[in-house]
This record gives sequence, C-alpha cells and structure tokens, in this order.
Amino acid sequence: MMTNRTIGLLAPMALALLASACNSTEPAPAGNQAAAAAPKPGGFAAKVGALSEGQRQGVMLRAIRDAGHQCQGVAGTRRQPQGVNGLPAWAATCEDGSNWLVSFGDDGMARVTGLPAR
Repeated sequence: MMTNRTIGLLAPMALALLASACNSTEPAPAGNQAAAAAPKPGGFAAKVGALSEGQRQGVMLRAIRDAGHQCQGVAGTRRQPQGVNGLPAWAATCEDGSNWLVSFGDDGMARVTGLPAR
C-alpha cells in the first residue's frame, strides 16, 4: 500500500515522465549522442537512482506503459552499466515476465527497449 508520502515523492517523477515523450525503439539522432552520454550528477537519472525500490518500480511502470507496452506491475529493477546511447539505465521485469531496458536522459525522457526473457 502506498502512503501519502510515497505518492507525494512519486508524483513529480511520474509527471515528468508523462510530460516527456517516450521513445520505444528509435535511438536519439547522432548529434545528441555526445550530450546524452554524460548525464549530470544531480540530473533526472540520478534522481531515479536515489528513489526507493518501490518508487523506482512505479517510475519504470509509468515509462513502460507510456511507451505503449503492456505491464500490469513491475516486479523488480536492476541497475545496468549502460543504456541506450550511453544513458543511465535499469532493467525492469514486469509481473508477466517481460523485461525492459529503461534509459533516462537528464531531460526526463525515458527510452524503453524490450529485452529477451531471462
């Protein structure tokens, strides 16, 4: 059960994801790769990393759904060494067993890519 405090902390992250366009398969244009590869220490990706596991699962769920994919709930997340275009990323496993790589840029945009089943 989510408390009001949890919802209050999750709401800004979810709103940022809702406000941004999610890209499910296409990489950023080549001109943006250099800028995307160096996330800011206090940027959006760092904020996602600082969330509790439950809050991070909520952010991943919103990103996966906003990208047009089915996911009833996120069962777990794992920090990945590198995501799309060198962006910070997490692997998210949905309750149905589907796996997604979710990369975050400092602009708040999530890039969601399907992963093979584990």
